[in-house]
Amino acid sequence: IFWWVIIILSVASAGMLAQKFYYRHKQANMRTLVISSQYPSWKTPLPALTICHPVIASRERLDKYEREVGK
Repeated sequence: IFWWVIIILSVASAGMLAQKFYYRHKQANMRTLVISSQYPSWKTPLPALTICHPVIASRERLDKYEREVGK
C-alpha cells in the first residue's frame, strides 16, 4: 500500500506541475508555432569539435571519416 500511495502522489504532483506550467505559458504573451514535426534527425547540427582520448580514437577510422565527410 505504501508504493500505491507514492505512485498516486507522484502522478498527482506531475499533473499539478503540468497544469501550472500550462497556465504560466498561457498567461505569458508568447505564441508557439510548429511548422513541421517531420524534421529529419540527420539535419540536426552536431558539435563541430569532439576531443577524444588518443587511445580511443583510431587514426584509420578518422581518415575514413574525413574522406566520407570531405565529399
